[in-house]
Amino acid sequence: MSELPVNLQTGRADKSSKLKLRIASEKTTRLDRFNDWTSEFCSSILVKETRQALKSRQFVLTYFLLLMVVASWTVLCFAWSSGEENIAEMGRNLLTGLLMIMGFPLGIIIPFAAYRSLVREFEDGTIQLISITTMRPSQIVIGKFGSAILQMLVYLSVLAPCVLFTYLLRGVSLPEILWGVAIGVSCSICLTILGLFLGGVINSRAMGIGISVLFILLLGWLFVMWCSFVSEVLVGRGLGDIAVQGAQAAIFGLFAFFGSTAALLLVAAASQISFAADNQATRIRVTMLIQQLLFWAFLGMMLQVVPFQNEVFWVLAMFIGHYWLIMGFLMIGESPRRSRRVQRTLPQTLAMRSVAGLLMPGPGRGFLFAMAMLWSSGGVLLGMVLFQEQLQLASYRAEMLNNWGAVRPFALAPGTYWKVFNAIGACLLYPSLFLSIGYLCARWRLHRGRFELASGIGPAISLLAGALFVGLLSLAAVVWHLSWTNYGGRSDYSVVCLLNWYWTVYELGSRNGNSWTDVLLAFFLIPSGVLIVPAIVLASRELLQLPLAVPERVTIDQQKPVARLPAGESIDEIFGELK
Repeated sequence: MSELPVNLQTGRADKSSKLKLRIASEKTTRLDRFNDWTSEFCSSILVKETRQALKSRQFVLTYFLLLMVVASWTVLCFAWSSGEENIAEMGRNLLTGLLMIMGFPLGIIIPFAAYRSLVREFEDGTIQLISITTMRPSQIVIGKFGSAILQMLVYLSVLAPCVLFTYLLRGVSLPEILWGVAIGVSCSICLTILGLFLGGVINSRAMGIGISVLFILLLGWLFVMWCSFVSEVLVGRGLGDIAVQGAQAAIFGLFAFFGSTAALLLVAAASQISFAADNQATRIRVTMLIQQLLFWAFLGMMLQVVPFQNEVFWVLAMFIGHYWLIMGFLMIGESPRRSRRVQRTLPQTLAMRSVAGLLMPGPGRGFLFAMAMLWSSGGVLLGMVLFQEQLQLASYRAEMLNNWGAVRPFALAPGTYWKVFNAIGACLLYPSLFLSIGYLCARWRLHRGRFELASGIGPAISLLAGALFVGLLSLAAVVWHLSWTNYGGRSDYSVVCLLNWYWTVYELGSRNGNSWTDVLLAFFLIPSGVLIVPAIVLASRELLQLPLAVPERVTIDQQKPVARLPAGESIDEIFGELK
């Protein structure tokens, strides 16, 4: 008994003669370590939302109703297919009904449930309790999204046996089955992410009621469109040969557009529920940049197999101008007041502030980022106009040579290059002018208010004000032109039409454009430069902002703590050296 205290105090007995005891030791395998990693990666929101969803009355009723409808439709299809002609189309008719039935839970129930799950967090006030935990905002949103995916898999488990059974029947092929299910699941995922985005944006109960009604009406209309698409295109006419290079490029463009847009909405939803001192803009702008790169890749794939007409190029420029005009109006509405935490993460060198600084929060940086993306996209599009023939595939050029007697039968004529360049330039000039006006107005009025606006209110105000300004300006130009020049039966382009963005681009890019239009646009560059250049100069001041010094206490907190126990206080030393 006397050796026990001595050994506990010294802890320096001969370790070679003692057997160490292992407390609660288990032999782990790779599967166990993978399960531990996945359990640590998945947030507790996923477990909570999945448990609540699977135990809810809405899920149980929808699940049993889906079972009854699928069984009833299968029995009815076999009952109606009594003749030889009906048997040949039984598989196609059965697949049509099953895909329509699949659209109801995947297109209405799951997106609206995901929307309500996030809105309920704001209504009950539990979002503040979740935000103060160690979970990041992205984990909260991804957890709710993962719960919707699990519900989707449960609903698909009901439809999968019957859908695969249609392959054994006549009148339907395996690609039609796979593409039908893939398109339905992809649309459901996009709508679910849209519901999460709307749920993160809405912070008031009154606004939530109105958005809920509009969202459920939108889901109902999309369900009707899905039924029409399934009956007319997917099953009625077939998908055609998807091995064609043009079809592959179109499918890539659809998935790139909807996938990048869904990722953008998901990142925006996560930024809306983060705390005010967090960086809420960098991830969104990186996602915008990725979406722009995917758009360039899609255009490159399409140009290899389908030569564009001159109208196609300036129509694409109009799409680019509208996209960055909307995104620019949203970014210039951000608050110029940044937290000290964000200011400490600014780039150090001047070169990094000029490039990477565009991705940091701030209305000036957002304005410059939109302008840079707008003009870079226009430069890429102009390069595609000049090198369209070189971008085409050699196999496609050989086929056109054999069929049409020319390598580039639909290429631009030399006389149309100038019109295309002018139209693309106008598509870049007008959004730049509108963004400059919006930034100067926001700097003069919105950013100098006494009260700090809530998150998301400033971008919404700038977007609505900018859209109203552009719409009313274009409408006023048309009315003024019709009342002034069309009184005598003339409808030619006039100087008043310079205020109408769409008419000017059409006159420059279409065959009706003339030298008078070019002269008017050249004179329009002077007042545009008076507004664009000062806006760029004022916005560039944000790029010159130096980062704040990191306090010593923050540096200590950011360092990873190393767990070291004094000698004699570890588990092995205490319990392993006992006799």
